[in-house]
Amino acid sequence: MIKPYANTQVHWGKSQAKIISMLEEKGSTGIGVVKIDGKLTLAFRMPYPPDKSIDIKFTIPLSLKEDNSKNEKELNRLYRILYHHLRAKLIAIDSGLVEFIDEFLANVVVCDKQGRAVTIGEIAKPQIVNQIESGKQKPIALLE
Repeated sequence: MIKPYANTQVHWGKSQAKIISMLEEKGSTGIGVVKIDGKLTLAFRMPYPPDKSIDIKFTIPLSLKEDNSKNEKELNRLYRILYHHLRAKLIAIDSGLVEFIDEFLANVVVCDKQGRAVTIGEIAKPQIVNQIESGKQKPIALLE
């Protein structure tokens, strides 16, 4: 099976620039992209509601190889997917299909009890997966 966007000719830098431009058009500030420890992280601040702001973070695991040309292709592919993913979310929000907070809930950054910045998804996902696998429902502890 061919991976989506495996043959894209769009350089990752161009996709990154389009992502930043698209987010800025929506009022985003404090946009940052970093590639470290085998992960690509995109973080940004959005106005929500208009007089407050909310921090959003996407972390994408990278499976980069020793071959730099393959790494370039993989980065090109991942950035295209990220661009289209964010674009689809923003279109759905603009069209009234979903609300911003609902669409980005898993990516909302909060502080846990240790004061670390984590996403709601990083907190809730392991608990939800455990409940599904065990078949036992219990309250989700969001800020433990």
